[in-house]
Amino acid sequence: MKLLKKNVSAKDGSGSVNLRPDTPEDLWHAYNLLQPPTDTVRCTTLRKVINTSSTGSVTSNKVRTSLTIRVEKVDFDPDSLTLRLSGPNVEESKFVKMGAYHTLTLEVGKTFSIEKECWDQIFLDRIEEACQPERNAEIAAIVMQTGLAHLCLITGSITVTKAKIETNIPKK
Repeated sequence: MKLLKKNVSAKDGSGSVNLRPDTPEDLWHAYNLLQPPTDTVRCTTLRKVINTSSTGSVTSNKVRTSLTIRVEKVDFDPDSLTLRLSGPNVEESKFVKMGAYHTLTLEVGKTFSIEKECWDQIFLDRIEEACQPERNAEIAAIVMQTGLAHLCLITGSITVTKAKIETNIPKK
């Protein structure tokens, strides 16, 4: 993970950090940094915008916009290696009204910002751990049973299934 900007007050611990995950494990760290419902997250997303003309015709198109949501739900999907955040919009924009619900999808390489009312030392330590490049010591494991094998990569905080091999074993 790359720490792009850190703006945390020494006085009360409030502030924000800008991060860019470089590996799937970084998304797991981001999952552990978020605490619904007090945290807000800002990143770019696609939003479907419907326009109605004066004649009554309706057109829709997708617009890339930057949204800030108050996180109410966090889902980490290890298969697609994405982090989905749901909640209401807290900053009104040209395309999205304040309070409208939206789901942001965080992916590897996509910059985002987390704002907290109070950054605990545990969260700041987790960011430091995630930003250290020498932490990439990984172990590969193959888990097997009859007709099925999983190739997994094991890191300090997550296990990622890289391959699933299935074959039919004929019975005698």
